[in-house]
Amino acid sequence: MNGPTDLLLTGARARTGVSGRPPVEALDVAVRDGRITAVGSPEGMRGLAGPGTEVIEVRGGLLLPGFPDAHVHPP
Repeated sequence: MNGPTDLLLTGARARTGVSGRPPVEALDVAVRDGRITAVGSPEGMRGLAGPGTEVIEVRGGLLLPGFPDAHVHPP
């Protein structure tokens, strides 16, 4: 990744979707240009933030994978 990330979500729990596996604690997620570019421990991720990075403290909130769906069923 070149340059700082656009968004850094810190202190989250993330559901991996793997059966029988607990959520991951204290996880940081870096996003650049609308895509996840890195996932890791807070210690390893803070260096990805720059002066223009939006940092959101999730405070133990749960991150779930998104499945955007933009289709419509007209009547």
